[in-house]
Amino acid sequence: MPSIFKDAVPTALGLNHVMVNHLEPDLLVVWQAAVVDFGDLDDADESRVGKDSFLDSHYFYAYLKSGHIPTYALVKDFEQTAVYQRIVPVKRSFSNRGAGWLERVKQYADGRAFDVSETRREMARIHASLGEQAQAERENRLAEKAENSVVSIYA
Repeated sequence: MPSIFKDAVPTALGLNHVMVNHLEPDLLVVWQAAVVDFGDLDDADESRVGKDSFLDSHYFYAYLKSGHIPTYALVKDFEQTAVYQRIVPVKRSFSNRGAGWLERVKQYADGRAFDVSETRREMARIHASLGEQAQAERENRLAEKAENSVVSIYA
């Protein structure tokens, strides 16, 4: 990653909509190798990150590539790497970009992501619009679970 991107946050566990919605990065740099790691749905049950996390990444990458994630658009595809740019305003601004960014990363790592229920319901709507009813139902169940979590209630 070029040093100009000093606030870049690499992830070895795969991108997903909850993570991206929480962090609200300006750019997503997606490595094809990561997409391949989450490409085969038959691997979901045995995944090192767990079935739900695997499915979250699988569908996020698939929908990002097909243009169904409404907050990002493909800027450049370099075959092994694709760059997507945020095309909607951020919901939460930073008073101090660097400190705010690091705080968001820590919050996500601690399981305190913003708008989890809302984000999951958005993915449920995307799934449903594409005929993926089972995935829409899964997202709605996870959204309901997030609404009832202590982090959601007292955050």
